[in-house]
Amino acid sequence: MLGTFTVGTTPTGIVFDGSSIWVGIYGQKELVKVRPSDGTTLLMAKLSSAPVGMTFDGANVWATLGTNEVSKVQVSTGTVLGTFAVGTNPQSAVFDGSNIWVANLTSGNVTKLRASDGTVLGTFTAGTGPNGMAFDGSTVWVANFDSATVTKLRASDGKNLGSFELPGQPGLAAFDGANVWITINSGTTVSKM
Repeated sequence: MLGTFTVGTTPTGIVFDGSSIWVGIYGQKELVKVRPSDGTTLLMAKLSSAPVGMTFDGANVWATLGTNEVSKVQVSTGTVLGTFAVGTNPQSAVFDGSNIWVANLTSGNVTKLRASDGTVLGTFTAGTGPNGMAFDGSTVWVANFDSATVTKLRASDGKNLGSFELPGQPGLAAFDGANVWITINSGTTVSKM
């Protein structure tokens, strides 16, 4: 271990913006920007509600909130540029190069927002309990916790390209440049797709 750094009460989501680490602080309803070299807190951005998941769009951090919203925060200043309605109980978020996708756990769908202004471009059905997500360059993969499946959505229009069974309840997802990896929360494995 290279270090342990105090950031706040109940850290949740985490994302790298190319130079700094951003940590969602659930217990304090804020995001904390941290310098990776020494863990120094660079700034804090106050949110309207507790953050859960986060993604980075090249200039801004997007944080899903417990109030069925997502907030857009400018990385250079920590200014909240907008808060936008999504589905119920939003969890993970991913950036597809132009748009933000948010997995809405309780409503069983995914919301697509235009990153430039937060306009909702569509809401697409996933499996039961969508949680983690990954973008592979052309499709968004949605890990559905309650249905033990992963749904593949075409990024251009949200078309469902298939749903695939997993060996347990999936949690988070990541893309390695060729394959999507999904954690299986109800077991001891990860699945590679």
